[in-house]
Amino acid sequence: MRDMECPHCVQGFHPSFVSFRLETKVEKRENDCILYYDICPQCGKYIIYNTFVEKNGSYFSGTDPTSIENLTRMFPRNKNHK
Repeated sequence: MRDMECPHCVQGFHPSFVSFRLETKVEKRENDCILYYDICPQCGKYIIYNTFVEKNGSYFSGTDPTSIENLTRMFPRNKNHK
């Protein structure tokens, strides 16, 4: 994954997102939610993204060099500006 700008402190860093699937016991669900998070090394605040994939479908791990453009940022909702 390429470098990104922290939405909290607006400093650049190289992310290494941790990813996990939110499991559900609802059989009728068509999609699973995948969360990705990292902590900015500059300000120490969380950055959280999510996406939905087909139930039991594949998703990229936090260290995969796939871009985050197809993910939705959940936290922080707004980006700080300098």
